[in-house]
Amino acid sequence: MVEIEGEHRFEAAKDTLWQALFDPATLRAALPAFESLERIDEDTYELVAFVEVRGFWG
Repeated sequence: MVEIEGEHRFEAAKDTLWQALFDPATLRAALPAFESLERIDEDTYELVAFVEVRGFWG
């Protein structure tokens, strides 16, 4: 499992951002490496993306 932390402030309504974060089409447009987003349970989602790290890929 990979955990990513950080902060970025957006100038948009909270509902608009929340909806975009869980919309596969929006994620695909924003993140070229995006493959899929699946809801596991109420508080858990699985995001699959292709990443390349210094000579390793997959």
